[in-house]
Amino acid sequence: MDPRKMLLIEPKNWWRSAFEVTEPSTETRISLSPRGFLEGCFFKLDGDRYELKRQHWSGGAFLLECNGSVLLRAHKPSAFKRSFELKHGRERFTVAAESMWSRAYVLRQGSRVVGRIERPSWWSRRAEADLPEDLPLVFRVFVVSLVLLMWRREGGAAAS
Repeated sequence: MDPRKMLLIEPKNWWRSAFEVTEPSTETRISLSPRGFLEGCFFKLDGDRYELKRQHWSGGAFLLECNGSVLLRAHKPSAFKRSFELKHGRERFTVAAESMWSRAYVLRQGSRVVGRIERPSWWSRRAEADLPEDLPLVFRVFVVSLVLLMWRREGGAAAS
């Protein structure tokens, strides 16, 4: 993995779910701010405001909206699987745990693995995302946000 082509994900502090996503090749920094007690986050990119949120307060798909318009949608195929299905243009993608025992997630385009998001160690909240550069940055940040959401859920389940 070439570190210049990866997205670096750093926690902004240890007590909140706020993260900074950095694309070293362009030196772009994106601050992911949590939505309080709701699942999702806010971020700004190129002057536009994006929001990751649930379709409905009681559940449904996860939506990425920009200035009130839905850009991307991710469906969870099963409550029992650690995965999401999403589309970008005509392409279908899946974000899923690499294995039952792994905390790493992979991005699949069809059946082919095209990317990976993982933490460098079991104890770290830092992460690295090796995702195709030909995908728009907003799509890659959406994928990272979904994985951060799953890690947050897994951490909450382990603590209870």
